[in-house]
Amino acid sequence: TNITKNSPWKFQKIYFDQAANEGTVAYVDDIKVYETAELGSDIVKDKVNVMMNALNSISADIDTRNATYHPVSAMVDGLKEGDSLYKTEKIAKEAEGLKIVATLDGVYEISSVTVTERWLNDNGLKVTVEIGKNGNLTTVVDNQPVKQGSDIGAVDTTYVIVPTEGDTIVYTFTVENHRWNEENLGSTESDYQIYELAANGYYVEDVAKTGFAPEIGFWHYDGENQIISYYINCYNAGDAVNGKFIIAAYEGKELVKIADAMDVTLNKGANTFGCTTTASLYNANWTYKAFLWEDLDTATPIVASVDVIK
Repeated sequence: TNITKNSPWKFQKIYFDQAANEGTVAYVDDIKVYETAELGSDIVKDKVNVMMNALNSISADIDTRNATYHPVSAMVDGLKEGDSLYKTEKIAKEAEGLKIVATLDGVYEISSVTVTERWLNDNGLKVTVEIGKNGNLTTVVDNQPVKQGSDIGAVDTTYVIVPTEGDTIVYTFTVENHRWNEENLGSTESDYQIYELAANGYYVEDVAKTGFAPEIGFWHYDGENQIISYYINCYNAGDAVNGKFIIAAYEGKELVKIADAMDVTLNKGANTFGCTTTASLYNANWTYKAFLWEDLDTATPIVASVDVIK
C-alpha cells in the first residue's frame, strides 16, 4: 500500500505464513518486482530446464558410438539410468576434448548448469561452460571437476553461476586420463559418457538478429578420426522458415568445392546447422562460406552469406 504512482519507493515488507514446524529455515529466491497494472502469464515466468524445454538443437564435435542406442539427443532426454546415454566414438580426437553446442528458442537467464556422468571410475573429467547470445560467449564454469558416478547410480554435479543471459550454451569436456589407444580399441572405453545435461533459467526475450554466428561452429569427427562435416550457428528473430543450407570452399576467390545442399528449418531463436560432406571438403589453406537460400533455383538468400574459419 505504500507504493504510490510517481513517488519514491519506501521500505516494503513481504509477509510469509506461519512455518509448518518450529525452527524451520525458509529460503527466499528470485524475487522480482514488475511495474505493471496486473500480473499476467506473459510476465511471471517459470524457471525451466532449457535443455529439455527450450532446445532448438544439440550437436557434438565427436560422433556417437551408436546413433541408435547412444545418440547426442540422449544428453537431453531426462534419463539417468541403464544404457540410455551419449557415448563418444573411441578415436584419437577424444584426447583433445569434446565440445557440445546447444541452441535455444530464445534468450534465457541461466543460473545453474548440471552435468550427469556415467560411472567410469576416475578419469579426471572436467567441464567448461560458456553461455552467450548472438555469438558472444561468456565463460561461466571454467575447467571444473565433474563428480564421477558410482556403481549404485548416476551422480549430478551442479554449478551455481552468476545469472547469465544467452541463447546458446557450449559445453567443453576434457579428461586427464585418456582411455583411447591404438593397440586396444576393442575394449577401451570412450572418454565421454554423459547421461544428462541440464541448465536452469528464465525466459528473457527473443533473439535480437537473423544471421550466422560462425565463431560457434566446429568441425565434426567420425570414427576414423576424419573431419566429415561443418556445423554453424544461425539466428532467426522471426517465425520459422524452411530453406537450403550450403557450405562452399574457396581457394583465394576461386570456388573449389561445394557441399551437398541440406534441407533445414530455421526455427525462431538460435539454430545449429551442419553440411553433409566428407573430409575432402576441408583444407587448411581454403576459406569457406555458409549460405542459406530459399531454394536452389533462384538462390534467394534468407540471410546473408558469411565467412566461416576453422
